[in-house]
Amino acid sequence: MPLNRGNTWRSHGRQDETAIPQTTKLVLASGPQKIASQVGFTSTPRSQDAESPSVFEKFAHWLNRDRSHAQIESTRDTSEPKLGKKRRKHKSKPDSHPDADSHQSRSPSTDFQDLLPQSADDKGVQLRTQTTLDQIELFVQNFFQVKHSKLEESLDLELSKFATPEFKQPLTALLARPDFTLNVITHCLAMSVLTAIEPGCVREKSLLPSDLNFLPYKLYEDRTYAKRRAGHSQLLSRWRVLSVHLRPDALTDEEHLAERDRKIAAAVQAFLQAFKPWVNPDFQDEERARGLTLLYKDAAHLGLFLFAQPPELLFRLPSSKERREGSLIVIPALYRFTDEYGRRLQQDEILVKPLTFEPTHQTAAQDTQGPVRPPSARQMIPRKSLGAI
Repeated sequence: MPLNRGNTWRSHGRQDETAIPQTTKLVLASGPQKIASQVGFTSTPRSQDAESPSVFEKFAHWLNRDRSHAQIESTRDTSEPKLGKKRRKHKSKPDSHPDADSHQSRSPSTDFQDLLPQSADDKGVQLRTQTTLDQIELFVQNFFQVKHSKLEESLDLELSKFATPEFKQPLTALLARPDFTLNVITHCLAMSVLTAIEPGCVREKSLLPSDLNFLPYKLYEDRTYAKRRAGHSQLLSRWRVLSVHLRPDALTDEEHLAERDRKIAAAVQAFLQAFKPWVNPDFQDEERARGLTLLYKDAAHLGLFLFAQPPELLFRLPSSKERREGSLIVIPALYRFTDEYGRRLQQDEILVKPLTFEPTHQTAAQDTQGPVRPPSARQMIPRKSLGAI
């Protein structure tokens, strides 16, 4: 390696010896001649009056300079890997993820449970359901009345669309009885509304979003499918909750709302046409249709609310063992068939009791009072509040 003779610490005489770095003096004191001879340098000692550093001094300075550089590099080599490990460890943290804090503080099972929407308690379900059922009863009391008129034969076909297993006689015969008229109309309207919001309803009448109703409808077609699958009710419970939670809000889904309104318009027209002979003339047909349309929409919201609950909640007519002989179920009961985890209950529970009518042999004026309900639930709907149904 060639020596740099233009080094900045070149001296002029012995008085400039202090310009030599301190580390070089230490090396010279240990014998620069010996070090030079070991690497192949040969030279004669310079005189004290020499104007420039000797080869030994330059070599000693070069050697000390490389040693100091080596010490610096070794210090970097031992410190940088630690810094590098810290950096790599820091980069491995998922801080860039928007949910990084939640991922670090929660286990996967806790994440799944916490992300699910909170279900309503029994009181919340009962209050929400009872509100819609009361509106059905009060709508009939407002917009229909008892009439003694001869019915046209063509009306039998329209009324047959609303026949249910609850009736043991033709609808025309029951409607002709003053004590049964309003109760039968209320029952027909309740069954028409509540079956339309139940999972598995026929697609032409279902008020639920078509994507939510598709699977229950297919399972209803093949009733033996559920028996062949272990944990069917538990999985279906989670599917309902997740489906409502993950899909776009049905109340802002324009495609669903357009289809729902089309079905509601058809249902309103069919019902008012079938029971036209018993309408209350104090109301215009437009008022009646508007009130029934709002009632169907409110029921559609109830259907989504019940669909999103973990327990299986369905409207059913009580069995013969759960009612008195000869009574008429005006509005069906709301049953709970599973718990909040989707497991079948040992005995079905009634969350909302049915509205029952028990005919008596009293006078016609007394028989028209309709089913027994608390006074607060039988208040008539003021005309001004019809738009809020």
